[in-house]
Amino acid sequence: MNAKNHDVRRPPIGINLGLLGVGIFATRLASHDAFGSLAILEYLKTRLHFNAVELSGFLATAAVALCAKPFLALLMERMSWRDVSPRDCILYAGLLGAAAWAVALTVATSKTFLLSMLLLASAANVCIAIILDGALAVEGRRSNTVAHISAIRKFGITVAIMLGSLISGVLASDSLHRTCAVGIALMLGLAAGSRLLPATTFGRSIHLDDSPDEPRPAFRDDAGKLGAAVLMTGLFSIAPAFDTLLVLHRGGVLGFSPAQIGTLKATNEAACLISVLCYPLVAARMAPRTRLSLGILAFAASLLVYLPNASYALSFLAEIANGLMGMFCLVALQELAVRGAPRGHEMLGVACVVGVGGVAYRLSDVLGAHIAESFHLSLPQMIVLCAAASASTFLVVPLLPPSLFGDVARSAGEMSRRAT
Repeated sequence: MNAKNHDVRRPPIGINLGLLGVGIFATRLASHDAFGSLAILEYLKTRLHFNAVELSGFLATAAVALCAKPFLALLMERMSWRDVSPRDCILYAGLLGAAAWAVALTVATSKTFLLSMLLLASAANVCIAIILDGALAVEGRRSNTVAHISAIRKFGITVAIMLGSLISGVLASDSLHRTCAVGIALMLGLAAGSRLLPATTFGRSIHLDDSPDEPRPAFRDDAGKLGAAVLMTGLFSIAPAFDTLLVLHRGGVLGFSPAQIGTLKATNEAACLISVLCYPLVAARMAPRTRLSLGILAFAASLLVYLPNASYALSFLAEIANGLMGMFCLVALQELAVRGAPRGHEMLGVACVVGVGGVAYRLSDVLGAHIAESFHLSLPQMIVLCAAASASTFLVVPLLPPSLFGDVARSAGEMSRRAT
């Protein structure tokens, strides 16, 4: 079988990207920190009486499945898809996640068992995300549209978080049982949706093998580039954050209701969505390294807009400004995940970068809470500290290898003209 015949059976690139984009949206929405974050936080705070450090620690532990992302991806790369197809993996993971939420219905009063079920549901969700992220990276490289597929991934995730914020705000005012029921429904939906993905969406496998007879490049050939992407993403993401402190401040000091807090989060995601849609236009006029550098500075500036937060109106405006400026940097970092992934090992490479970034991001909230409590810092002081820490990673960008920004055959401008 030659490469030409292999390509004939593959659906058009637009259909593949559309299907994968919808899958990424559905997977992110089914994550407990998307649709159930406020409900779980409210339950832990009011029913189990957790403080800020305990809350951030519990939520970070519940997302520890992200730590296993590279290992799960490595395991999948070693599997033979002739025995277990990617669609079947999504099916089994969806059923496992639904079962975990079902058990959580009966053990919500025990923080240990609740945490265990959240971990299991999160692990199932991560497995599905690994497969879809790897497939999206392959399609982006096949068509030389790295900037565009990075925007597609962030678009799906942003819409999911925006919708999840609204759902979470509603669920937060009720018992945790409704949240578990929604989790069951979403994971079952993912399991059923796996049947809608054509097998040819994944090609011969999840890798960038246009021909079955073409050997995959050795992982070590691009290991340095991958290491640079992981280092940059990890350093940026580990900078102290104040997410939990901000939620507690708005709910306790300012007296915002859970529904109001959920609306603010959805507003932020709506602004992020606008930023994601504009990103390909900016990518056509700016070099990758330049947009990453400016993105980091814009992200740091976007944190400072939270300083005047004495009213709901000011908080609303702050979420808009933060979303517009901050998301630009996050999409640029998403590009690093694709650009840094070794050819032929896209699933593992993307999982390493995204996994490290995700774990570091969750640890950043724990770090921020500990710093605030240990040094008795107020929220405004924490905001300034976090902005300075994020801005400092700007100094790392010039040290990144040129190959990390020049491994795509066409420039961003050519990609934009091709899309139009």
